[in-house]
Amino acid sequence: MTPDTQDIHDWQIKWNKLRREQLRAFQACLKSTEELLQQLSDPKDRLEAQMLLQFELHKRRSSYPNSVLDAMTQALKVLGTVGGGAERVPSWFIPPYEVVLGKFIAQGGFGAVYYGKWFDTDVVVKILKPQTPVKSTGKNPSPPTSNSGTSEEDTMALFRREADHWFMLNHQNVVHLYGACHVGTPFFVCEPAKSISLNSHVESLARARPGYNFEERGADPSDIMRCLLLAGIGLKYLHERGIVHCDLKGNNFMVGTDGKTIKLGDFGMSVLKRSGKGRHTAHANVGAVPWKAPEYLKGEDPTVMSDVYGFGMCILELFSGKFPWAGTLEVAVKFHVTKRKILPPRPKKLTNFQWSLIEHMCCYEANKRISLDAVVDMLHTFRFWK
Repeated sequence: MTPDTQDIHDWQIKWNKLRREQLRAFQACLKSTEELLQQLSDPKDRLEAQMLLQFELHKRRSSYPNSVLDAMTQALKVLGTVGGGAERVPSWFIPPYEVVLGKFIAQGGFGAVYYGKWFDTDVVVKILKPQTPVKSTGKNPSPPTSNSGTSEEDTMALFRREADHWFMLNHQNVVHLYGACHVGTPFFVCEPAKSISLNSHVESLARARPGYNFEERGADPSDIMRCLLLAGIGLKYLHERGIVHCDLKGNNFMVGTDGKTIKLGDFGMSVLKRSGKGRHTAHANVGAVPWKAPEYLKGEDPTVMSDVYGFGMCILELFSGKFPWAGTLEVAVKFHVTKRKILPPRPKKLTNFQWSLIEHMCCYEANKRISLDAVVDMLHTFRFWK
């Protein structure tokens, strides 16, 4: 077992241990006041116990006899006198002991991702680690590194806002959130979708088509157009609800279990813009530099027009079959984008119409970029890509 796979194995053991400890802590809440306060001396532990007790009292009440319900109610009152009033249970709350982790998938921008089970439902579990890991660029996930750019309080506030907004989303081109847990080790529980780059997806579609020679012709433009259209519709849905994704790139689009539907995912650290709330300044670790708009690379808060720029880079990625600025160091990319104010070199495969669209989506000045509505309308028009 390699050191990297050992890290993942250890994390799964810790998760299972956490679930057992959650159950024991819950049982301890039904005992004496003295023992309760002794075991839950840490404010975080008290908050966790309060949340779990409230959840069981409100959601699982019929599962307990009256004597146990009385003990749970009393324990909740005791905890409230020590740490203040009990926090309301969010509508999206899922306790840790309801989720069983399965096979490790990958490390994302904010934690580890696993397949799992929520009761009898297949799910994907995205776990927020206390220390934010660096995104893996190789075959094995990178070990966690310390995260000094954002305080724990800021991270948790962002997590709750993320869950609040994501839970309200309901669209076939956006990954669906079943629920989340914000106490203990926070995690998201969402629908299973295949995490695959759009380039790989359109290649697999082309190779599966009888008589189509991928080596000579590359990906089928009609497949590319369809994927981009579905991705654009999902992004438009987010923007209409005040959400800026701010991390668009080809491998942040998922393929549904039907193998056809494109879903926008990886909301781990997206910026939420709703009624002026949800702003953050986590620009220290920008990540995915080749897709980022110049204003974001300069440290400004991203907007919907920053997403338009990122989506333009996704179009460039799909039609060229390569990452934007492929083979260029990130420091050089930042210089070209923010100082020279230029786009990546035009790939030979792109038609004049395709390149013109990218130019209009990726203007240096955000207010000069074409709107996402106009982009989606163009993607609807098949003749645009002929």
